[in-house]
Amino acid sequence: MSRHIVSVLYLCGIATAFIPSPNVRHTLFSTTRLLAQEEATFGMGCFWKPSEELLKVPGVIDTVVGYTGKQSTEAPSYDSVCFSREWVEGVRVTYDTSVLSYEQLLDAFFQCQEPAFNGSRQYASFIFPHNTEQERLAQSWLQQNADTNSIISGIGRR
Repeated sequence: MSRHIVSVLYLCGIATAFIPSPNVRHTLFSTTRLLAQEEATFGMGCFWKPSEELLKVPGVIDTVVGYTGKQSTEAPSYDSVCFSREWVEGVRVTYDTSVLSYEQLLDAFFQCQEPAFNGSRQYASFIFPHNTEQERLAQSWLQQNADTNSIISGIGRR
């Protein structure tokens, strides 16, 4: 009887050895997606909630929050951000260009932002292009949405 149980367990082990692991499929899928990834950066007000909202957009792979906008090599501190007119709370977005275009991401940025109008640049709304193509598309998007967009401060430098 025990020999029979061992044989059955052995056969089950062989049968499951050829079922691909979900982790392996995910790893292979993720590797192929790297070719279609780009990054975009936005000032969206307080960055926590907009960062989480962007993660719900199909095609958004990851978001990272931080400070951007000041042309400096110094690392920002919370005090330097709060009392500066240069730093902006930013969200860097990694997205899959085969699923989501930059223009669609700009639409999502507009819907997800939460700028604060307290006189501080820290919570301002900005588009920070990573390249000339993103800058061109951002300028075009701002012109097309000029009537409905009164809260985006403009295009900034990272």
